[in-house]
Amino acid sequence: RLDQALPSSIAEGRQLFHAKGCSGCHAGPESSPDLMTGFPSLADAPAWAGERRQGMTAEEYLRESIAAPGVYISPAFQPGGGPTTGMPQLRLAAAEIDALVEFLLQR
Repeated sequence: RLDQALPSSIAEGRQLFHAKGCSGCHAGPESSPDLMTGFPSLADAPAWAGERRQGMTAEEYLRESIAAPGVYISPAFQPGGGPTTGMPQLRLAAAEIDALVEFLLQR
């Protein structure tokens, strides 16, 4: 299996990306382009996440975006492109957010 070659936190992040529904709206590091239009692609997060908000690292930005999505709305978000008006509150544990961030920032 592919997961056996990944560190456990990245493998857990991959599993959460699909189980929590992230992959329904966003492309991820290992997935095809977004299924829905208007939602930011997370496929190449290492290239842009550290520059999205001044004074925030890529890790900080992604962590905040997952934990409190309404704090800052991505300029890549185009309302009306899908079944929701914004990212939902996922109510994840800190360890789950850490795993998702690890998965999104894998290099």
